[in-house]
Parts: sequence; structure tokens; C-alpha cells
Amino acid sequence: MNTLVLDASAALNLCLAESPSVSEFLFDFLIDGEALVPMLWKLEISNALLTGERRGRLSRAESTHYWNLLSTLPIYQLNDSSLREMIGLQALARDTGLSAYEAEYLRLALQEGLPMATANLKLRPACQDCGVKVYPENL
Repeated sequence: MNTLVLDASAALNLCLAESPSVSEFLFDFLIDGEALVPMLWKLEISNALLTGERRGRLSRAESTHYWNLLSTLPIYQLNDSSLREMIGLQALARDTGLSAYEAEYLRLALQEGLPMATANLKLRPACQDCGVKVYPENL
């Protein structure tokens, strides 16, 4: 089975279709594949949907619909990182210029030896610099 790390920016594209190439890639990939996410993923999705509601871009019903959509997909959360692992995470964030949140996705991809699905334009080159394959390839 194919597995990748899914960041919040790519997952939100499944809901909001801001980048059709990301949405199409993920829907096709998740037919036979699966995605791994860190614990912060749910918080990032929740915050983005709440922000959309507060800005009048989404209704409460739409946010609920998107959570229902995501819950039907083969997306699996890995256990939380240990406090000791945060030393490595901070170093990775420093070295790549990423936020700790962005670096957590990269850390997970490196730890698991998996490619990354992201629409984050700062995370994509950092992944490539660290030898992590990024999907969709053409964004």
C-alpha cells in the first residue's frame, strides 16, 4: 500500500479546492493509499475551518461537512512526539527556516521514510532539500 505524510495545507485542499492539482492528486492517491499525520494536524485543520467561519468564508454546516469528508479517508494519526524529539525538531526548523509546525511534518516524513503531500510553498523546497519527495510534483 502507498503511504505518504499529509500536511494540513494539502488536506484543506481536499475540502476547499484552492489548488485543484493538490485535490485531484490526493483523491486519486487515497483511493488505494493512506496518509499519516502528526497530532497537530487535527488542530491545524480545526483552526483553519474556524477561521474560515469567522471570516464568513465557510458556514458551520460546511465545516462539519469537511470534517465528515476527512473522517472517511484513510488518514491515520501517529502518536505524539516525545519531549526529547523536540530538540531535533527545533534543530530541523532552525536549519530549514521552517516553523516548528511545518518542521513537524518534515520530521515525520524523514522518520518514516515517506514522501510528503503539501501545498505549503515554504515546506515544499525544504522537503526537497532534505531528500523527501513532494507531491503533487507540479504545483
